[in-house]
Amino acid sequence: MSRISRMLIGAAIGAFAAHAACADTTEQRLAFGAGPSASCGAWTKARQSKTAQPAEQWVAGYLSGVNTTSDEPDTLMGTDWDGVMTWMDNYCEARPLDKIVLAAIKLVQHLRANAKGQQ
Repeated sequence: MSRISRMLIGAAIGAFAAHAACADTTEQRLAFGAGPSASCGAWTKARQSKTAQPAEQWVAGYLSGVNTTSDEPDTLMGTDWDGVMTWMDNYCEARPLDKIVLAAIKLVQHLRANAKGQQ
């Protein structure tokens, strides 16, 4: 199995394992994959050194999993990859001690609020 295939499978597993955490940020759930338990400080450092691809792909899998398994409006409509990465960068720079999974949860909440506002 190629490295890319393993990363995509890990991202998909991470998306479904962490999905329940999206609804209630007070209850943390287990999240598998490359990056969710790392800190936002690690995210920022990896993004600056251009070594963040595994964590970026985990975020992509998480967002895709939440979006495709939810009855909510299309969470990703109206954004693109650069917008997602910029949001994550800004969040993580402001909150370096938060976990990447928490940043992804907050991003979903932000995107859902925007999607509902555009209806």
